[in-house]
Amino acid sequence: MVLFLIFTALISIISGCTDSITDTKTEQKIKIVQNPTLSMIKVKVETDGMASGSVYDHPHPFGMGNEVLVDSNDYEKNKVSRGDIVLFKTKNNGKDIARIVGLPGEAITIKKGQVYINGKKLDAFYGDDSTSSRNDSMDTPLN
Repeated sequence: MVLFLIFTALISIISGCTDSITDTKTEQKIKIVQNPTLSMIKVKVETDGMASGSVYDHPHPFGMGNEVLVDSNDYEKNKVSRGDIVLFKTKNNGKDIARIVGLPGEAITIKKGQVYINGKKLDAFYGDDSTSSRNDSMDTPLN
């Protein structure tokens, strides 16, 4: 009986270490807008934290100085999801774009470029930047 409990505990620990969160919805290729709508605004990219060549297999549209179209009404009808690319205001009233990785209530950790959510590996094309020359790590929460 004791051996069975130890075996069960070991299996639980091992399987807990291999858990991951998978994003099967977000497409790697960013759509090109053929017919802009009135709710779309043009935004010049001033910074680019998503520009790693290891993440995209084609020229990245969000390079510094490029202009992108943003649908300013999208979140009136849709809720924010993991993998979305969003426009937001910065502290100095500028604008920036970023990909949503964590959702409310989740704890995000980055270890050597790999994103973890609540201790689980994010299995998505944008969740691992370990081949980047920066190879960032972050284990303290952002405020």
